Amino acid sequence: MQLRGCYITRDIIASIETQRSSVTDLRIAFFAKEFGVTVSDLFPAEPTLRWTMRE
Repeated sequence: MQLRGCYITRDIIASIETQRSSVTDLRIAFFAKEFGVTVSDLFPAEPTLRWTMRE
């Protein structure tokens, strides 16, 4: 991605994977292009919850 003009490091990717930081619009577009998918393919139709509420 860096060769294509999007500055990204292993630490940035790790932060995205662990949800410690958000992904910019520019990086979303670059990820989609690199993976050969559309931007909408990167987002699930129904989001997965990371937690559940107890009654």
